[in-house]
Amino acid sequence: GLCVLLVTGVLQWQDCLKESAAWDTLLWFAVLVGMSAQLNSMGLVSALASWVSTQMSQMSLGWGASFALLNVAYFGAHYLFASQTAHVGSLYAAFLAMALAAGAPPVLAAIVFAINSNAFGSITHYSSGQSAIYYGQGYVSLKDTFRVGAICGVFNILLWAIVGGLWWGFLGYF
Repeated sequence: GLCVLLVTGVLQWQDCLKESAAWDTLLWFAVLVGMSAQLNSMGLVSALASWVSTQMSQMSLGWGASFALLNVAYFGAHYLFASQTAHVGSLYAAFLAMALAAGAPPVLAAIVFAINSNAFGSITHYSSGQSAIYYGQGYVSLKDTFRVGAICGVFNILLWAIVGGLWWGFLGYF
């Protein structure tokens, strides 16, 4: 898209250079997504999934408690990732496999992890493209981003666990 705008003269390169915050965001996302992909290719994610799975099986929890812990861990792990894409690409399948191994119903597990993959997009200034733009343009301070992100995160987890749990039970997913 940018190339077309430059070639057709809609934008000049000098216009692009003036948008330093946008370039800064793009550069950091590229670096952090690349780091995430590299950690995944080095086997860190699979080693972590294996370790967590072993620890959970030693605790002898039922599938419901295991599933709840896995979802909180999946949601909280987003603080370590630069984007939703990197997080989902690295952890979704591993956490889904752990939930299924713990006995969680497959459709319910897939739906809940998918919802969490969307809900954690607001918890930090780097958690999604939109968050980076709001923060980078100065709409929200870093302190407020983390404070409001934590509040929204807890609210989302509780809302989906309680209301979603009741609804999914009514639909027969578990």
